[in-house]
Amino acid sequence: MKHNRRKMTHTQLMTVRLKIVYAVSEVLDQQPMTMTLTLTDFKVLDELTEDLKLVTAFKRSFNLPPTHISVSE
Repeated sequence: MKHNRRKMTHTQLMTVRLKIVYAVSEVLDQQPMTMTLTLTDFKVLDELTEDLKLVTAFKRSFNLPPTHISVSE
């Protein structure tokens, strides 16, 4: 099975990474953690998941090691 991969520039990769870090940071800042998610939340999560898939495919195509994303205050 052949995958249709979009070429991403370094700037696009950094933009995606920032979006993911900010989204994770926002979720971690939410209190309480038992909040309910809205349809909009799920749509954003779906978009971020697709972005993450593209980044992962891009990195694999260059045999780059995994990058751990840390959220710092």
